[in-house]
Amino acid sequence: MREDGLEAASLFDMETLARSLWGEARGENEDGQVAVAWVMRNRVRAARDFIARQGRAHPLFGDGTLVGACRAPRQVSAWNPGDPNAVKLAQIGFDDAAYCRAFAIGAQVWGGLISDPTGGTTHYHRHDIEPVWAKSMKPTALIGAHMFYV
Repeated sequence: MREDGLEAASLFDMETLARSLWGEARGENEDGQVAVAWVMRNRVRAARDFIARQGRAHPLFGDGTLVGACRAPRQVSAWNPGDPNAVKLAQIGFDDAAYCRAFAIGAQVWGGLISDPTGGTTHYHRHDIEPVWAKSMKPTALIGAHMFYV
C-alpha cells in the first residue's frame, strides 16, 4: 500500500484505465485526459470509502478497484454494450499512438505524479450534452470538452 492508500496497479488495471481514457477522451489535449483519469482515481477512492463505511460495493463506482471504477455500468460510456467504441476498445493496443498517450497519462495520474485539476470530482460529461444527473450537482471545472462535478 502506498502513502496515498492506493496500491500499485497491475498491467490489466493500467490497460483498462488507458482504454477508458482512449474511449472517453482520446480527442482531448493532455489536460483533458489528465482530468478524466483523475475522475477514475477519485471514483476508486469514493468506492473504497463507501465500502469501509457500508461494507458493500459502491452503487455507482463498484468494488474499490481501478477496473471496477472504469467498468462500472453506465459510468464510462465507451464500455457500455452497444456503444460504438466498445468494439474498438478490444482492438486497440500499443500500435495506436492515442492509446500509448492515454496509457502514459493514466500511469502518471495513478502514480500521483500529476496533481488533480478537477478538485476531487467523481462525475463528468461532455460540455455539449446535459445529463439529468448534472442538475443536482455542483460544477467545478470545464477542462477541454468536459464539465466536472462534485
